[in-house]
Amino acid sequence: MMSKNYFSINFAFWFNASYICIKLFIMKRFIIISVLFLSFTMVYGVNPAKEYRYTPSDYKMVYNQHSILTSDGYKLNAWSFPQKDTTADVALIAYGDAGNMGEWLGMAYLLNSMGMEVWMFDYRGFGHSDEFATQRSVLVYDEFYNDFESVVKYVYNQNNRPIILCGISMGTILVNRLLKQGDYSDMVKACILDGFYYRRKFDDKQAE
Repeated sequence: MMSKNYFSINFAFWFNASYICIKLFIMKRFIIISVLFLSFTMVYGVNPAKEYRYTPSDYKMVYNQHSILTSDGYKLNAWSFPQKDTTADVALIAYGDAGNMGEWLGMAYLLNSMGMEVWMFDYRGFGHSDEFATQRSVLVYDEFYNDFESVVKYVYNQNNRPIILCGISMGTILVNRLLKQGDYSDMVKACILDGFYYRRKFDDKQAE
């Protein structure tokens, strides 16, 4: 009998192809989805890490540190990787439900090397953001949406340029909710979404 009752469909991410698609279709505000292969994986829920295995110094990246205050008073740790060109595209990475942003520095490095200004942040309870109690049985907390919305507004206000949202795994849920619950057409230029969740509940008989 399966102890977990959720499955996900996980799509791999092809950064180079995605960026080319963005450049081709950016003016039409398309949502860009790049797919390499399809796999079924179990969803085990939120599993944050407080310590960074990797930092921008490991990649020799120039960066700025930010403390972003959410609407309910939590402080989120964030990094930005600037470009000399002040008109460069701005990308914001919203990663999945495990680890912290340090584990996604490879993605930030790649996008930054392509000429994009890149931002990334830790949800509450992750990395060096404020403490927040989580459970492995929970896939996503409503508070994470609050975090994401606060970061989107902060990044936009810092640059006054629309943002390319890069949602990964749990991050795709947050991007999807953001676009459904408000008009962010001025703030969002395009989206790259990797790892959509398809959730199906199983009762005990089906799971056996």
